[in-house]
Amino acid sequence: MREDYFIMPTSGVFSRRNTLRFTTLGILSLAVIPMLTACGKDYQGEVKLDSYDESAGSYEPATKEHPAQNVPKPKKPQDINDDSTGGLYSTLAFAAAAMQYALRTGDTSYLQEVNIPERTKVFFMSNSPFLGGTTWTDNPVVTIALKAGSPTKDGDTYTWPGHFKVDFGAWTVKDGTATDTQNNRLNLDQDIDIKAKYQNNAWTILSLDH
Repeated sequence: MREDYFIMPTSGVFSRRNTLRFTTLGILSLAVIPMLTACGKDYQGEVKLDSYDESAGSYEPATKEHPAQNVPKPKKPQDINDDSTGGLYSTLAFAAAAMQYALRTGDTSYLQEVNIPERTKVFFMSNSPFLGGTTWTDNPVVTIALKAGSPTKDGDTYTWPGHFKVDFGAWTVKDGTATDTQNNRLNLDQDIDIKAKYQNNAWTILSLDH
């Protein structure tokens, strides 16, 4: 990601050559303003995925009578593989949506399409298969919120302070019987430092830990 810079004259005496040089630089600087503005976007707050596949039909949240139906499928943003802050943001947004989709449907295929920590992937994969058939839970919600407008960089590793929350809901239905699980031991609610690296033309989330 490129950083902003400005060239200021240090002398009050300008030759014709210097005048032309600074004029040219001024024109070039105008050309890169949109790119620099895009890089300076403030991404603080909850990450949001904008695109879902809703072709299965109208979404019906889970009730105590039936599991969620026609859950919208997350779609990868176009910039997800960009070497930019926006690309990292889109990776986090898709990851959160893939985690939530896995918990609501038992389908973990979208987790395989994003590079997240192995133990995070195992957590969602091991707790997703039971969601389906005669067992389901109260519309689980997965959120990742960012506490800064952009990440910091140290070498080739980016760090972005945030908050990670996984809420399995207030109840679970198993074999037709609903039980209160509002204080589910699997729930997560913690501040984290997101560590990420851009490699092999994609973002890899190295850590979602506190």
